Amino acid sequence: MNRQDYVRLSLELHLFFDRIMKEHSFFLGAAFTEKDESLKRVAYDFQQAFADILENAISLANGNISREFLSAGEMVTNHTKLNSV
Repeated sequence: MNRQDYVRLSLELHLFFDRIMKEHSFFLGAAFTEKDESLKRVAYDFQQAFADILENAISLANGNISREFLSAGEMVTNHTKLNSV
């Protein structure tokens, strides 16, 4: 595997899993009740951290990922752009 393919595949993998982790932290936060406010806050902190990682990966991916990956529909869902719990 050449360097360009390695970078492309690495970025595509990061974009996919970063999005999933951000969304899962949103779902965790939404599932906690008022009595679990501290856990809700931890989930929110994770969501913010994964949002930052995803934003960085998106900027690195500009021009470095395949059209097939972009057209697969796995990059954005209704919960990808959420910034708070």
